[in-house]
Amino acid sequence: MNFLRQEQPAGMPHISIKLLRVFGVTGGPDVRFRILPVMLTYVFCIVVPKCFFGYPNQEIAIIGIAELFFLTNSFCGMFLLFLNRHKLAEFIRHVRTFSLTGKFMDNKKK
Repeated sequence: MNFLRQEQPAGMPHISIKLLRVFGVTGGPDVRFRILPVMLTYVFCIVVPKCFFGYPNQEIAIIGIAELFFLTNSFCGMFLLFLNRHKLAEFIRHVRTFSLTGKFMDNKKK
């Protein structure tokens, strides 16, 4: 399984970094638009049915709205990571440097 192969140094969450790259959150400009199908799937498969088609009773409505809030939180979090991808890339670079050397490289000179 190539996806689970650890390419990062020890201490790095390599699966999380690979998933961020697959979804287009991190990576170059050529993979930046990979997040578009993910967000469109969220809108058309989750938001539209839950908002525009009714629920049969109150119990299922409460459960459906709770699921919608949870999924909205998850997808908005991923979208915020996408919007702050430059800061995320810098953070990943700092963590990679720290896990290799054991020293935090600060950009600020004292």
